[in-house]
Amino acid sequence: DLYIRVIESGKIDEIVKKIRKQKSSDESELIEFIMKTVKGVKPNQAKFLLNTNIKRLSLGYLNSYRAEHQQLQEDINRYYDYCLHVEKIDNIIKQELIDAKKKYGCPRRSRIISINEAENIPEGTFKVVLTEKGFIKKMDMNDKSSIKNDKIDFSIVVDNKDSILLFSRLAKVYKLPVHKIPFSKPGSNGLDLRMVVKKYVGEGISTLIPESGILARSVWVLDPNGKILYRELVDEITHEPNYDAVLNELKQLH
Repeated sequence: DLYIRVIESGKIDEIVKKIRKQKSSDESELIEFIMKTVKGVKPNQAKFLLNTNIKRLSLGYLNSYRAEHQQLQEDINRYYDYCLHVEKIDNIIKQELIDAKKKYGCPRRSRIISINEAENIPEGTFKVVLTEKGFIKKMDMNDKSSIKNDKIDFSIVVDNKDSILLFSRLAKVYKLPVHKIPFSKPGSNGLDLRMVVKKYVGEGISTLIPESGILARSVWVLDPNGKILYRELVDEITHEPNYDAVLNELKQLH
């Protein structure tokens, strides 16, 4: 709009001459001059004109400016109409979906995979053992070998794509993906848990539970000795649960 107004006014040479004679860095006088010289020019447009390449104000650009201005005005009117009639936007979306179906409507060629498969985690079920001295090992289900100078504190069967929640005696919970536990040969004591679990300082583990076995809508609270204080559900809170029933449920999860 600015370029069209300036070119059509025929005052461009007069404006350029005024700019060249300007001795002060203050643009306010030039802005005022442009607004008086070209009808309809606003202050911000006049300031923009002062930083415009003089070549863009030649008569040869006028037709392209007029065409672009007309197109922009049509876009403005169309978008304004969409704002007033939201159902027209819905029709556009529907038509785009129809066009996309015509262009890409074919059976899926790709195969949907799980996060575990994407991360190339091997499948399998293993026995995970945690010893009294704080060593952890992943072993074959049929491995019945003993551990030298140590005793098994926890032993669970878990899927390699699952994770284990370790409840420490400091009321902390650590999450350990099973596939990150090193596989140990028969007779091996395993690896120090402090080397496998970040931020674990060796305070001791009171309870060990597979993540997939935890009820999605419950929170378990245990004391430092592993005793369950209460279980909180979304729709009910039981502060004095039946300990025997809850412990039996935990055993089933194991």
